[in-house]
Amino acid sequence: MNVNDFSFHEAIEQAVPDMPVKYGVPWRELSTLGAGNDCAVVAEPLNEAMLLQLLKFTSSNHIRVLVIGMFLADHRTTTRPGLQF
Repeated sequence: MNVNDFSFHEAIEQAVPDMPVKYGVPWRELSTLGAGNDCAVVAEPLNEAMLLQLLKFTSSNHIRVLVIGMFLADHRTTTRPGLQF
């Protein structure tokens, strides 16, 4: 499955409904290095269930992922993970 195809966009939205997904995100927006090509897809699962659905989707479609964020949940801070593929 090609992540640049419209069918991919539909498939990921069906696999993980309501998950924020961005397309063609400049790497400089994701990294302090400020260099690099655009990321074809950046997905931001809102919770562990979405993350699991996303990883099942990418695995079953042989899509490589790169985790570029982390999830911290306590009474002070919550940040969402981001996956780039």
